[in-house]
Amino acid sequence: MLGAKQDNDYRGGRQRRPPLFCYMFHVACCVIWDYDKRMKTKFRNWTKKVTEESNALDLEGGVFTWKNSRKIALSLKWSAENSKRRKGGPFQSAMSMLNFYINRAGKNLSVGQKKILTRAKEELRKAFNS
Repeated sequence: MLGAKQDNDYRGGRQRRPPLFCYMFHVACCVIWDYDKRMKTKFRNWTKKVTEESNALDLEGGVFTWKNSRKIALSLKWSAENSKRRKGGPFQSAMSMLNFYINRAGKNLSVGQKKILTRAKEELRKAFNS
């Protein structure tokens, strides 16, 4: 069809570039996204290293996977009281190690295991108050 404008025509068939602001905004978003991705990877690697190599407490192997909350609490208490490398008190060290594990496991922690570990926090409070 002669004289009919095509869909991509704009003012005499010339396509306009997006304004400079749109381009700068796009570049800024890409930079921020890349930074966020790198920081998440770096943070994930840091928490993995702390979980695997931390020597703040000498924990028994697989203590956080046990099914008995009282046994977990007593094991953490024993580890905290016998550790020579902790900075705070034994209760603070044991509770912070348990909280660290709960927070870092995040979505990978099953609902049942999270309940057990939450009960272990209560048991730990009871163990240190007695």
